[in-house]
Amino acid sequence: IIKEATSKGFGVNPVLVPRLGGSLPIQLFPRILKIPVFLVPYALPDENNHSPNENLDLDYFMSGVIASVELLRLLARKAN
Repeated sequence: IIKEATSKGFGVNPVLVPRLGGSLPIQLFPRILKIPVFLVPYALPDENNHSPNENLDLDYFMSGVIASVELLRLLARKAN
């Protein structure tokens, strides 16, 4: 479902990476709730996250919004 949603939002198939660096406490969710967890980073490599010259490409951001809406739509359909 995630691959389908991101493909629709961005117009290309996503690149799947087993995990990415970061300091999010995301490992708590599968360990405590016993459910799979995923992260879909809607960022470009040159965005310089958390730096003084951080930036965000608005077209890429809108593609992420479309992908997120599609993901929620697909999950809702699967739940029914």
